[in-house]
Amino acid sequence: MAQFNVGDTAFIVDNRIFLREVVIKRATKDFCVITYKDTGATIQIRHSRLFSSKEDAVKVIPVYYTSKV
Repeated sequence: MAQFNVGDTAFIVDNRIFLREVVIKRATKDFCVITYKDTGATIQIRHSRLFSSKEDAVKVIPVYYTSKV
């Protein structure tokens, strides 16, 4: 699992098909507060849902959705 710091850019897969870029606002032991770059919305999620690169995030998207990314 990658360690994220405040201000880092990461990627998240929403609804198993949408790849979105986020910025880390706060990081604790188990959770991160992130802000979506496209909408500005802020949520708290577990570290396990974050990916350090776009390529790593695409690997978890099912094959039949990969052509849409």
